[in-house]
Amino acid sequence: NFYRVVDPAKLQDETKVNELVRWARVYTEKALSGLIQRKYGLNIDDVDASESGWHQLRLDLQRFYLKHDRTKPAEHIDKIFKWTRQEGLARLNERLVDKYGVPLHSVKQVGGGGLSKFKQRYKHILIHQNLGNLSDEVRAFFSKFDENR
Repeated sequence: NFYRVVDPAKLQDETKVNELVRWARVYTEKALSGLIQRKYGLNIDDVDASESGWHQLRLDLQRFYLKHDRTKPAEHIDKIFKWTRQEGLARLNERLVDKYGVPLHSVKQVGGGGLSKFKQRYKHILIHQNLGNLSDEVRAFFSKFDENR
């Protein structure tokens, strides 16, 4: 899911995907997280490929332009968002850094990282679930622990 959001081109070559999976199995997820952090400047858990994650990315994009280019019309921001869904967050960040000197995550609110914090807090529950996005994780959490259900 990380690469679907950040660098979809990496998923085009099945051989490279298989190499990455094998590498991660040999060197552990922690090593993969470090590699991703160094290459993209992001934590693997900070990227959410669900629709709510894309919605958050759109909000971050709007917040970015409010801070760095208030004259950018909403229609242009929508086009940039659609382009980002196709080309990936890594390509967007390259362009933002070239033009504004900072990547998109520079506008994240202090205390953000909702998905990452959620996963860290409820890791003991999530380990036993095969869940792909935050909505599923929240439903699974409440279905197990909500006494009213």
